[in-house]
Amino acid sequence: MRGNMATSASAPMQIDESRKLRLGVAGLGVASTLFLPGVETSAVTRIVAAADRRAGALEAFKAKYGGRGYESVEALCADPEVDVIWVATPNQFHCEHSVMVAEAGKHVICTKPMALTVEECERMCDAADANGVKLLCGQTYSMSPDIQALHKVAASGELGRLIAVNTWLYTDWLLKPRVPEEVDESLGGGVIYRHAPHLIDTVRLLG
Repeated sequence: MRGNMATSASAPMQIDESRKLRLGVAGLGVASTLFLPGVETSAVTRIVAAADRRAGALEAFKAKYGGRGYESVEALCADPEVDVIWVATPNQFHCEHSVMVAEAGKHVICTKPMALTVEECERMCDAADANGVKLLCGQTYSMSPDIQALHKVAASGELGRLIAVNTWLYTDWLLKPRVPEEVDESLGGGVIYRHAPHLIDTVRLLG
């Protein structure tokens, strides 16, 4: 799952359709709309299936991608034509669904936050190890051009040795209308679960 998937504009990667990574998506909410456009442009991945409890979301997915739709994550995990599943269900289900995917023998990408407790995170890691699959927690903020530029400067040493990192994130997230689970910390809501992963991800990269 590691490696640079980008290709040169002058020499686009050519790969046989049968060798592309076949992606399933667990959860077709807002999170999926943020990463699916990028997956669409990937030369090494095909979007083949999705799971969601909402019939309308599944129909829209099938119309756009021509993939298969399932009403449960369990059914998606049972699809033999799926190699990896991106878990984008509500935060409180990240551990349960990631473990389920791993136990089905499929690689796991889990959107942030990884889980709600350290113990849940450990369960996910243990499940991946026990089943010989890869587990990737898909943070995104550190991939933005400004953070990547800062990383290059820090790594180059041109300004000297990095000895401290201060980080902050100003957004209007709390000013927008939110559904109850988005601000309920027991369900993985609030700024700690919703925003802090981006800051931690950035500090880890730069440091």
